[in-house]
Amino acid sequence: LRVTVRNCVFRDMTGDAIHVRSHADVHIANLSVSNCFRGGFTVTGSDVDVLVTNLITTGDVDRTGIDVELDGGQGAANLRIVNASLDGDFDVGLRQGSTAEFVNVTTLAGPFNILATDSRVRCVSCRFVVGMGSTKTNRIVQPGDVSFESCAFTLTDETPGGPEAVAANIFWQSGSELRTGQRVRFSQCTFETSGRFDTGEITGGVETVGPIAIAVGPTGIDDDNRVTVEGGRISAGFAQGIHLRRGGLLSVRGTLFESSLGLRLFGNANEERAFRVSLDRVDI
Repeated sequence: LRVTVRNCVFRDMTGDAIHVRSHADVHIANLSVSNCFRGGFTVTGSDVDVLVTNLITTGDVDRTGIDVELDGGQGAANLRIVNASLDGDFDVGLRQGSTAEFVNVTTLAGPFNILATDSRVRCVSCRFVVGMGSTKTNRIVQPGDVSFESCAFTLTDETPGGPEAVAANIFWQSGSELRTGQRVRFSQCTFETSGRFDTGEITGGVETVGPIAIAVGPTGIDDDNRVTVEGGRISAGFAQGIHLRRGGLLSVRGTLFESSLGLRLFGNANEERAFRVSLDRVDI
């Protein structure tokens, strides 16, 4: 099935503006969506190739964004979105060797979620507004291979989702399943804050004080799950730049830390987890 949608406007709908299921080659250009209750653009199947250029989603009643949830079928989904402004959620969930590329995508509010089980996500020149996190929202989970190139993250308290004030909140596992050989890379990215944040002790899984730019969940060195940060800047609005929770691999090169604390390694006396950290030309 081949579908082309050009120069269309969708507004005031109870469902999705456009919903792609499976076995389709879809090209969408110059799409405007407003107040669509479920989503502006949604993909839920597999064996699809989708290209979207020039997408605008807005909403004064129902904030509208994108939703990718591959919940059925066999085969991969391949998605590319170029030039988009999203007033609603950025919710991307991939599996089975799928790929997604986002170029010049701007989100105006959270939530911000990425799941990439055995898949690849690449974000280039994107600007993400991230809300407060929890066990279900504003997270990067089971990332497979996720990269951010020249992207800007803004942590805000205006879109509450939970108790965790983290711009990029990385969890290597989903439930009890821990994958190995996963990668998350930040190249020439900036991290900012917007709003007022509690500087007291935060509950809900992050044993720290104040907002964090990058937090990384538990993993062992032998799991070969690695975060790489190259260049970029973490602003003074953060209490901590990078927080490793109970083990893991981290490489940082040429990054400027303006945060109160540059790097925190948090261990647990009841676990035998080690850290392996490489710092090269880092300004803290």
